[in-house]
Amino acid sequence: MLIKDTFFLLFMIAFSITVPFAIPAGASTEHSSNLHTEDRENNPVGMERDLNHPDIDVEPNAIEDEINSGESVERILNFSNLGDEAISFRIEYELINQPDRDLQNTRPTSFLRRINPQHDDPGDILFQLELNTINITGLDWDPDENVMWAASYDPEIIHAYTYNGAGEVENVFNQRLNERSKGVGYLRNIVYTIQYWTSFVFRFDRDGEALGELELDCDRVMDLATSQDEGWLLVFDGVNRDIHVYDVENDHQRIGVIDGGQVFGQMGGRWARSMCWVDDHPDGQLWLGSEDRVWQFYVDTENWHTDLVQDFETQAESALLAIGHDGNNIWRPTNRNDRLVQVYDDGITEVKWISIEPDEGDLEADSDIDVIVGLNATHLNGGEYELDLHFLSNDPDNPGVAVNVRLNVIGVPDLELEWSENRGFPEVIDWNRAFPDVYSGGPYEIPVSMTNEGTQVLNVEDVFSENEYFFFEFEQQFELQIGETIVGNFIFEGEEPGDYNTSMIIVSDDPDEERIEIDLHARALLPPIAILEPDAFNRDLFNDEEAQLEVVVTNEGDNLLRWWSDFEIIGRREMDNLKSGRKVRSINGAERNPRRDQIEGRGLLLSEVCGWENWDFEQYFQAIDDLEYDRFHTWDEVGDIEFDDYDFMWIGNYETEGWVIDHNENLERIEEFVDNGGALYHSSGSNRHITRPVNPGGLVYTWGRINGDEVQDDCPLMLNPGDNFLINYMNENDDFDWEWREGQILAGAAHGVFNQRDINELENSNWSEIMAMGNPVEEPIIVTYQFGNGYVLASTTVDGYLHARQEEFPWGRTGVGVIHYLDFLTNFSKWVTWDPHRGELQPDEDENVTIILSPEELVGGDYQANIHFYTNDPAQREFVVEITLQVTGLPIIEVEWSQEAGYPDSIDWNGVYDELFTGRDQPLRIEIKNAGTDELIIEDISFDHEYFSSEQQELIVPPFDSRMLTLIISAEEDGEHEGILTILSNDPENAEWEIQVHGITSSTPVMELNPDEFDVALIEGESTEFEVIIANIG
Repeated sequence: MLIKDTFFLLFMIAFSITVPFAIPAGASTEHSSNLHTEDRENNPVGMERDLNHPDIDVEPNAIEDEINSGESVERILNFSNLGDEAISFRIEYELINQPDRDLQNTRPTSFLRRINPQHDDPGDILFQLELNTINITGLDWDPDENVMWAASYDPEIIHAYTYNGAGEVENVFNQRLNERSKGVGYLRNIVYTIQYWTSFVFRFDRDGEALGELELDCDRVMDLATSQDEGWLLVFDGVNRDIHVYDVENDHQRIGVIDGGQVFGQMGGRWARSMCWVDDHPDGQLWLGSEDRVWQFYVDTENWHTDLVQDFETQAESALLAIGHDGNNIWRPTNRNDRLVQVYDDGITEVKWISIEPDEGDLEADSDIDVIVGLNATHLNGGEYELDLHFLSNDPDNPGVAVNVRLNVIGVPDLELEWSENRGFPEVIDWNRAFPDVYSGGPYEIPVSMTNEGTQVLNVEDVFSENEYFFFEFEQQFELQIGETIVGNFIFEGEEPGDYNTSMIIVSDDPDEERIEIDLHARALLPPIAILEPDAFNRDLFNDEEAQLEVVVTNEGDNLLRWWSDFEIIGRREMDNLKSGRKVRSINGAERNPRRDQIEGRGLLLSEVCGWENWDFEQYFQAIDDLEYDRFHTWDEVGDIEFDDYDFMWIGNYETEGWVIDHNENLERIEEFVDNGGALYHSSGSNRHITRPVNPGGLVYTWGRINGDEVQDDCPLMLNPGDNFLINYMNENDDFDWEWREGQILAGAAHGVFNQRDINELENSNWSEIMAMGNPVEEPIIVTYQFGNGYVLASTTVDGYLHARQEEFPWGRTGVGVIHYLDFLTNFSKWVTWDPHRGELQPDEDENVTIILSPEELVGGDYQANIHFYTNDPAQREFVVEITLQVTGLPIIEVEWSQEAGYPDSIDWNGVYDELFTGRDQPLRIEIKNAGTDELIIEDISFDHEYFSSEQQELIVPPFDSRMLTLIISAEEDGEHEGILTILSNDPENAEWEIQVHGITSSTPVMELNPDEFDVALIEGESTEFEVIIANIG
């Protein structure tokens, strides 16, 4: 595409100061043969000036260079005006060939205009990134540090990320700088932000320190962009949609206005509310983002007129979502409620290996100018790069001259090594800094990463040590592709105690470091020797039985033995036990095992007094008789607390920013607690988090924002009492007799939702259950999920507010129920317990570990688990004790019917029927429940009175399930009828369940009409009367 510009009237020469580079001998060839003349008819400059015989000449007309990747050279082209009149000129390029895109973003001194835009595949999604915060409404690129700056409107956060050009980001800045920070710009170490719907622009340094504010002559600033080359700040006017351009170095003087009407007139009626400016696209610098589309415009910076270059579709659901450019590609978020940012191919092949100074100007008659051509192979892959430079002028006889530029880049491999600073990087690999104990025998492994940061494939020929006790895990040669990293273990395995010092040698074809030596150090002691017996158990138990087992740990070595342990469930048979199943009462009012009324575990409450009316969750712990628990207010208070000393934990609500930061810093401790079998309840309870709290496995809530409001209210329950212990508990214990079931609506605030996608992708988890769903955003607000060997109940509800208003909000009544639920979760699958969990043994000492198998609440079937014992014995790092348990379950029969029918004392038909008639079949339904852990088999259902019967005589009821049964009274005579209902089952404690049945029947009424017909003849105008007798003859 040819761009028409108005030429400078004054002659000017721009020059740059460049760092000199060595020019390899014989690497450059310059040709000075006859110039190629551009066709006058195709002169894109389109000169209108009437000058007499300017005559241009360029020497040489070709440049050919060969340099190594990472090097730079400069070449001189002499551009002459041999004629009698001054000329105006400009230089554009036409790309002929370049290999794959350069590895990183680089910035030449000045970019050329391009004769024809080189298109890739516009709109292709190349990468998808997860940023820290949603509602991303501003993006701007720092090309010097390869950092993308972002603005989020709600939460009001400015955040920034380093970007490797290959879909990976790392957060390096995250602060709240001002209110309503919708847009962001970055220019020369200054961060610019806006306060949405005002004319103010705020300035901050890279650390977030305020530098003052600007009040611009622009109404209601909507977004910002910057020109790094020109030093411009572009401001999007939210009222008339003009784009104002300010010169930062000239005290922010406005130097131009891009007419919004002209821009949007080319967009077919669409509106844009986000923008970015790309200096590297001189034929299309301005990019705008509308709903589901981006638009590229060329801006003539002489008169600020615009021309549409291209547009393509994106998945951005709103025009408010930001648009950014990283030097290669377009960035756009997908949804205001999501952290996902998609990186799109912008459709343009960027050329960054050549620069020109000057690239336009005026040249007087009979004068010349040296044009500096910079060839920069920094970060370029090896290969041949070629383009034509077009010198375009108003010489009527010779309007254009082409100079061919060919650069052959020789790729160079570059090996970079890295290991942990805690293990001596970069001076030494020190095994004694990596491990608390280093013993003879080994092995001890330290991972070392090897990265090819060069531009050519790297060949690693050998990795070896002259000391046989140190070695690398890979023996064969291997290759590292450009940008590839492998991690290999350096291993120490000394046979005898003593000090070991040597080097590991790495031989490769890195031209700068063909042989790298790394110092190695280890001091080895005589090891402990761990013995553990036995290593397996197999038991058959009934639900009401228990088994006690013993494992003996012995140290037969010469130094202190440390051991510790954890638990692993094999398979997920325990999930069958997650149904609520257990009832608070049995049919006769007596308690029967299994029961969950008494809290068995030890709890930890970590919470400050809630900001909502000083609500304190400790009152729930105090309300439970004989509950063992500890209360802490801050994370500092639990710094030295062993979480494994507790069974369940309740964390937080109304969390401050400092609290959340401390929470996230302790996440590894929380995850270890849950992974070891603990149960956790965590409710974030705030809608103003800058840093959001992270739940085990990486689950983070997102803002469930629709129409500017993130509050989720009137949220539906997703479970019935038979599906979940907590729902069942609340259904039986709600102080306001609210019915807890699927479809019931939880009034009250939840600030944010969990994405179902994130729940499905949780680390170390293979089970979850949604308890309540958001509204209006249909994503979970309350979820229980398994993490390792424990469970997490996570919620976005504002608990303090809800609990302080219990009559209004059902979830505010769940405090005691949540504690019971946590105790249930931490105990229902803990059919294996052991003590102690860790220990230390001197030489020749031993210790008994007691293992208890308690299948009290397990469904009948086979269960498997492993207890892993870890030691510091280098020869025996781990022992596994395999446990197999066959459980014979116990069915428990419970029968319920309506209170109108006499529950629980008798089954009385007269309580259900206003009139009970003789000679009729009149049904009454009862529910037979199995509260036990094995199939309940109903073998017979019978009555000792012939007037009573049942539709079925046999039933099978699965564990924690129920079946409805229809009973019938059909009396043949009037009067009072009584009998006994007997249900025979395999419930060992209640094999014959009996209850009295009762009904008083009477004959049905019989209506008789006399007479039952009339036969009369009447003429018109006559009338008559008849008498009918209605009688009950029943």
